[in-house]
Amino acid sequence: MTTSGTYGFQNVPVELLIREAFERIGIAGEMMEYQKLDAAMRSLNFMLAEWTTRGVNLWTLETAFLPLIAGQSQFTLTSKVKNITQASIRTSYRKLGGIPASNKGGNAANAFDGNGQTACTQNQENGTISYDYGAGQVQRVTYVGIQTNVPASYTLTLKGTDGNGTTFTLLTLPRQAYDINAQGQGLTQWFEVPNPALYQVYSITETGGATLNIQEIYFNHMVQDTILSEVSRSEYLSIPLKSQTGRPTCYYLDRQIIPRLYLWPAPSSLYTCLVFSYEKMFQDVGNITHTLELPSRFYEPLIWGLGYRMACKYAPNKIEMARQYEQDAFRIATVDDTERTPISIYGATTP
Repeated sequence: MTTSGTYGFQNVPVELLIREAFERIGIAGEMMEYQKLDAAMRSLNFMLAEWTTRGVNLWTLETAFLPLIAGQSQFTLTSKVKNITQASIRTSYRKLGGIPASNKGGNAANAFDGNGQTACTQNQENGTISYDYGAGQVQRVTYVGIQTNVPASYTLTLKGTDGNGTTFTLLTLPRQAYDINAQGQGLTQWFEVPNPALYQVYSITETGGATLNIQEIYFNHMVQDTILSEVSRSEYLSIPLKSQTGRPTCYYLDRQIIPRLYLWPAPSSLYTCLVFSYEKMFQDVGNITHTLELPSRFYEPLIWGLGYRMACKYAPNKIEMARQYEQDAFRIATVDDTERTPISIYGATTP
C-alpha cells in the first residue's frame, strides 16, 4: 500500500475553504468575484466570533503565568482571554548555595541575593549569567523565573551543564517583554523546564542583541499548585476587606472587553505567581492566503457554516439545506472534541 506520507491537509488556506463553501451551494469558482470573496471573509470572522459562545473548544485552551505584585488584587488581562477555566497559586523553592558568574560585566551575585533593589547589569550585548552548584552537586531545576531591572525585551536560552562538562539547551524563549511595576521592581516571568534533569551549572543567555539587566534569576524546584475557587461578581463585591493580604484563595473574572482579574486576599510577598488555564478568542481570518487556527476536524462545520451564511446572501434556495448540514457537522465535531477520561463511581453501602 502506497500512501502520501504527508499531512498538509491539516493546514488548508482560507481561499480553499471559501471556494469549497461556495461550490456546495452551487456557486462555481468562475462566478466568484471579489465582492463574494470579501463577503465570505467578513462572514468567517463573524462566524468564528459566534463559535466562541458555543462552549469550550479544546484547541483554544492555553496555560499562562501571571506575575503577582504584593498587595495588588486587580490585574488586567489581554483581550484574547475569553474565560478562565482554572486558576492556582504556584509556589516553589529556590535552589541556592552555588557560585554566580557573568561573562559581560556586572555583579552576578546581585541576581541571586533576593534583593529587588540590586541587579546584575551587564555592559555588552548577548551576555550570559550562570550559577554553578559546585563539583558533584547536581541539581534538578523545574521552574525558572526572570525578574528584570528595567523594562526590556529579551530573547533568552536556558542551558544546563552536567558534571562531565557537557552543555544542553533546556529551553528557548522567543523575544518577549519583561516589565516592572510602579515601584520599580521587576515582575517575575516564570517558565517551566519541559524535561528537567540533573545539572551542575545552569545559565541564562541573551541571543537577540539585548544587554541583560536582571534583578533576580530563580532556579527553582518542588513546584506546588494550590487551586483557587471562582466566585461571582456579587460574592466578590460582598467581601468586606478587599485589601487584606495573604495567600489568595479565590478569584473573580470581570469579563469586559479587556478582562480584569480580581484576587482575594491580595497576594502577600510570599506569593509571586498565578498559573491559570483559559479559553482564548479565535484569531482573525487575516487574508485568503492564511490558514485558520482551527483543527481539521472542524473543517466540515466551518465550510457548511460559511455555506449557510453565503446562501443567505446569494442562494436563498439552499439556506435550509446548508443550515441542516452545518448543525449536523458541528454536533459531530463537538462530540469528538471532548476529553475522554475514565471515571469511577462507587455507591455507598450500609451495614
